[in-house]
Amino acid sequence: MKKLNYLLHSVTVIDFVLVAKLMLRYRALTVAGGALLLGLIPYVHFAQPLVFQKEVYFKVVRDESVQRESKLLAELSTPRNTMNETVALVSSYEFLGKLAAKLVQEKNFEALDFDHPTMGITGRTRELERCGDDSCRTERLRGLLPNLFSLTADAATERFTLKITTRSKQTTLQILQAFEVVINEQRIAIATEQTEKQLTQLRELAAKSRRELQGKGGFDKLASAEFLEALITQQKNKILSISNRLSQGDSQAYSQWVRLKESDITSQTSIEGSQKLIYESYVKVNKRIEELRQNIAALASIAPASRTATDSLILAKLQRELVVNEEELAKMGKVSRNVSLDDSFINIQKGNKSAMEFDYRVTGAKVRKFRVQYEQAKAELDSLYSRKGALENELIALKPDLEYLKLIESKLVALRFKQSSISSDVLFEPYGPEVQSFKRNSLAWIGLFSFMFVAFLLFISYIVFYLFDDRIFDELEVERCLDELPIVGHAPQFE
Repeated sequence: MKKLNYLLHSVTVIDFVLVAKLMLRYRALTVAGGALLLGLIPYVHFAQPLVFQKEVYFKVVRDESVQRESKLLAELSTPRNTMNETVALVSSYEFLGKLAAKLVQEKNFEALDFDHPTMGITGRTRELERCGDDSCRTERLRGLLPNLFSLTADAATERFTLKITTRSKQTTLQILQAFEVVINEQRIAIATEQTEKQLTQLRELAAKSRRELQGKGGFDKLASAEFLEALITQQKNKILSISNRLSQGDSQAYSQWVRLKESDITSQTSIEGSQKLIYESYVKVNKRIEELRQNIAALASIAPASRTATDSLILAKLQRELVVNEEELAKMGKVSRNVSLDDSFINIQKGNKSAMEFDYRVTGAKVRKFRVQYEQAKAELDSLYSRKGALENELIALKPDLEYLKLIESKLVALRFKQSSISSDVLFEPYGPEVQSFKRNSLAWIGLFSFMFVAFLLFISYIVFYLFDDRIFDELEVERCLDELPIVGHAPQFE
């Protein structure tokens, strides 16, 4: 205990002068410490495992297609996925389990190294090999994965940095591939779950809204409005059909009336013989003129050089005859053909007069019937419009509830479509640093810590050796060991 007090100093706590003397006194121990230091530095350096690291960047793409709707529907439509929630998802027990199960299913799973990338402790991979089934491997690998990757979020760029660090390049790449697959599956599962929750909430709102409308008779009134609309359309078509038939009947009746009137006039016409002879003569002369003109045109079409003398004489004769007939026709004055002067036509009209009168009376009866039907149809249409107006006034009070239900149902349709086309919203950036390999500590750090370790070990060793060493080496130790007994002389030294 007395020697231990000698190592203490009132100012420096440790008597470094005595420690320096001990270094010189126990040279073998000092040399062993130096050798340990020189051997420890390369040993620790080469004993460090080679670490393979890769950084990957990805984003969670926001859905910008959400339209401006009511506050309630907007809250139901917009998924609340923050960056912290994504980081929490990757760190969750379920995600790690799915990632471990995905890696266990890899064909080269036995060749992967899941030991801690920076710690010197090994053998965890061999623990996986001792598992007898995939369930055991998955459970043990779940506890190892948090040491192999980390995820950080950058709020400024709104992207995530995934850093994977393992003792094997292949393991790093395999974890990256499995991570991409699992996070996409998880994001799809989350989106599906959120969409299903939104659908459930909207269905409940729609059911509640329908019950309220049913209590107010809204659906019955809507059905009545639709039925009235169909009746109005049907009545309009009926009126249009009656109108067309009435128009045709009016036209037919007027035509029959005109024919009947003309038939009456014709049947009352008297036929004089002189009028008949004048007309026949007029027709005969007019016919002869037409024949002469045709013959003259045929001869005139022959070129003068090609005509014979006979042709010229005939042409001149025909022209003179044409002049004579035209003068005769001019002397007759204005004579027109009147079909009423035809005996056979007049007799036919007299025979058909009774049939025409019958047809005219039948057509008139039809027209009167159509007019009655038209007026009745118009009255029925006016009644339908009156009922529709009263029903529309009742529906105006229900319009907010109806519009609210339509909005919910339109959102239901949109969500069902979205549910059928859900995809992952995680977008990995195609560029990034390649897999890097390095050792955890550099030679400088290893040298510094090795020196501190060896120095501490030597210091302890010097103290231990000093405490158990009973030899006296100098005057100071004599004074300390002999309670400061004065020295009266020095022993002679013999060579």
